[in-house]
Amino acid sequence: MSTSINPPSSRGPAGVPPSGGNAKYIAVGILLLFGMIGLVVWKFGGSSEPPKVTTQPAVQNTTPESKMDDVPPPPPVEAPPPDAGPTKTIVRVGPDPCTAKTCGGTMTAELEAALSVRAKQARRCYEQELKNDPALKGKIAVTVRVGANGTVCSAAITSSELPAISPCVERVFRASGAFPPPKNGCVEANVPMSFIPGR
Repeated sequence: MSTSINPPSSRGPAGVPPSGGNAKYIAVGILLLFGMIGLVVWKFGGSSEPPKVTTQPAVQNTTPESKMDDVPPPPPVEAPPPDAGPTKTIVRVGPDPCTAKTCGGTMTAELEAALSVRAKQARRCYEQELKNDPALKGKIAVTVRVGANGTVCSAAITSSELPAISPCVERVFRASGAFPPPKNGCVEANVPMSFIPGR
């Protein structure tokens, strides 16, 4: 009698469902489930304080050249209230430094140097006129009255061999604004100038 052998069945033992490649989906599902449980435990089981974040301070330049921390910020600009109207400037008027009848002050080295610089600036007047007359030369003297605070009270030509440039030279000294103040009150300074071509 012949027996026939059946080919092995692809089915597993009885009661076990056949594997169709679903095992990997089951594993992913289990991992997601554990992840969700861990998230819930962390969210509700942890402390109510937010996690502390530690940061490293920025590196600061501490070289001696960097003194920015020592410099105070500028004061805030305060705007006047909108209904305050125009602002009023209070000007305190003191005695006019140019009203002294006589000057008894003394020159200082700084004042002499400033008058010398002004005399050099007056040479521009001469050089401008030298274009019209290349042989022009001569002397001019200016008396400058300087107030106790250095204000130029007056400047006048006292002698001139060059009338063509005298008004210009006078304007240079009048327009000078202020000089270093003399000692002990106002002073009248005589500034002689000599103009020669090429010097």
